[in-house]
Amino acid sequence: MEEQHSFVITGANSYLGRSLANHLSSTESNLVFLTSRTPYDFSELEKKPNVKYLPNIDLLNENHLETLKQNIEKFIPNKFNVINSLGYFRAHEPFENTDIPEARKMMESQFMTLYGVVYSLLPLLKERKGGHIIAFSCNSVKYRYPYMASFTAAKAAVESLIGTIANEFGKYGINAN
Repeated sequence: MEEQHSFVITGANSYLGRSLANHLSSTESNLVFLTSRTPYDFSELEKKPNVKYLPNIDLLNENHLETLKQNIEKFIPNKFNVINSLGYFRAHEPFENTDIPEARKMMESQFMTLYGVVYSLLPLLKERKGGHIIAFSCNSVKYRYPYMASFTAAKAAVESLIGTIANEFGKYGINAN
């Protein structure tokens, strides 16, 4: 009998999120919980008993984060892994062409959504004695490419948050990468 693994994929409607959802749900023992802000047709995946999809979840909204937590609590009975596969990137643009609202949108989609998910799900991960939090960065943080200032700053914030979570919550069996 295969060991059961459980996954929460935020940004499931992104290319990466859809790919992960398809791959992880192909193993019947895996439980796969999907969420996205904008609806996406996961009707084929939702036919599987090991998949649940929660659309229209804004990860910047505290009420939606509570709804997310409650739904995960009901669907996944054990430890779980969070895979954050969302984030906005418009284009490579000079710093002067990226106004404050655009930079804010980048920071919110890349960093604040992850912060909200981690903040709302950490109590559940601690209660269940562990799990993984996986987020994606970019080599632009290391190399500081031009025309990517707000994106790179947001990804640096992601890296810093993940490192801090790993150091602070490792003692509870929570891994963050």
